[in-house]
Amino acid sequence: MVAITGSNVINTNSGWVHIAYTRDGVGDNHQIYINGIPQIINTYPYTFINNNASKEIGRGISLLQYYDGQIDQVSIWNIALSQQEIQNYMNCSPQGNEVGLVGYWNFEEGSGNTAYDQTSNGNDGIINGATYDTNVPCTILLLNQC
Repeated sequence: MVAITGSNVINTNSGWVHIAYTRDGVGDNHQIYINGIPQIINTYPYTFINNNASKEIGRGISLLQYYDGQIDQVSIWNIALSQQEIQNYMNCSPQGNEVGLVGYWNFEEGSGNTAYDQTSNGNDGIINGATYDTNVPCTILLLNQC
């Protein structure tokens, strides 16, 4: 399925926005969350190809389509997270050893061209054409809250 939300869901002037997309193994049940709140979505049939090909963050279908914005804290799971789990990870980043976490890139290297996977799965990526920025949300890890 291709999920489409309303054009007024994301306010680009409000700072960072957390976006999560969940989908079950067959693609029948899926949900988009904006800042931890489920959105009403329309769906259109599509074929989800889960192959071993390279995946790219911030690029569209065309080789010339790139996201013009900032991306941080990307995680890929092989389980569909609940709304409560999504809200928890919005405030407390994954540690890297959570059940179902396939890859997690916090993009905190600061330099170089490698985005290091914070899990033990070794899904490191190559940074191509992006620049690092220090204008990112502050992450506070309080052991009694995470």
